[in-house]
Amino acid sequence: MAGFILNHPDQSSLSSLIFQLIIFVILIPYIYCVYKWMVNINYRDYKISWETYFWNSCGKIGLEMLFTIITVGIYMPLAGLRLFEYFTEKTVAINNENKQRFGYDIENLNDFLFIWGQILLTIVTIGIYYSWAYCKINKRILGKTFLERANNI
Repeated sequence: MAGFILNHPDQSSLSSLIFQLIIFVILIPYIYCVYKWMVNINYRDYKISWETYFWNSCGKIGLEMLFTIITVGIYMPLAGLRLFEYFTEKTVAINNENKQRFGYDIENLNDFLFIWGQILLTIVTIGIYYSWAYCKINKRILGKTFLERANNI
């Protein structure tokens, strides 16, 4: 294999690109299944789960991954936020009396710039700032996540 790569570098880069695309396609349903497994939990007398469909969710994940690839990773923070918003809105908490929905109050530009600011501070400080950036990003995201009553059961 090493001899093929050394003798035919143009074909090896094409095969490497094809291999990476296949991995990305395989990752989409994997990401969905892992997130669904993490969210489907019981807390006190509530059952917290997603009300979503596999193909719609995989399409959303694929679209956000495509935008991230096209922009060479610049879009990645907003892709994460948009996926968080999408799946948060699909999350419900149900008990015997009522049903509650989660939500996220996204501000695309402000949230995107905030996260990129934290990433740049982490890069400038050679990773020393990472712990603070992680806490600030999570505080901002979780502070804008809410729970509202959907309806009585």
